[in-house]
Amino acid sequence: MRKSIFFKYFSITAAILFVSFLIFSVILVVFSRNQWISDKNELLTGNVKTISMVTASTLADNSFSDSMQDFLIIDGDMIDADIYIADIDGNYVGCSHGAQADCVHKNTTIDSSIMQQALAGCYERVGTMRGLYQKDFYTVGTSIYYRGQTVGAVFASVPFAEMDVYLGGIIRIILICAVIVMGMAFIAIYIASAQMT
Repeated sequence: MRKSIFFKYFSITAAILFVSFLIFSVILVVFSRNQWISDKNELLTGNVKTISMVTASTLADNSFSDSMQDFLIIDGDMIDADIYIADIDGNYVGCSHGAQADCVHKNTTIDSSIMQQALAGCYERVGTMRGLYQKDFYTVGTSIYYRGQTVGAVFASVPFAEMDVYLGGIIRIILICAVIVMGMAFIAIYIASAQMT
């Protein structure tokens, strides 16, 4: 009798807790994903706007210097992102990888549809930038203006896999909490069912 009461109450409680944790987990993951994207958007947008202002005169005068290249390297390292500048036709001007031979930006022209959006003022997407990257990146881009003319665009990208790591940590925390709560429910129901018999 005691076993049947215990299993009855425990199965009902476990089912309620499981459904509650499942709903909570889905809501938390959705909100966390949106928050991650919002945070990255704010960070990358602020940086591309700043870089746009700083590099405008050098890009317009075709005088993109080593100091500007160093600025991109430092800024890219600070925000842990790829930063790259393209002229109005989408051709490589400079990036946060500096003189690295394996830089994906150097011998690539950015797709014209992407450039049109960036030159219009704002580009924001998750994807490979039409084959520029092998994996998905979250990319933000904006135009570079100098004396009323659009002279190019600046882009900043972070691997979208970073979000998976972020959400993986949240899911691990949820699972640990679920195991602890289920253990506590098991003990409480065991004690309660012992007193009923």
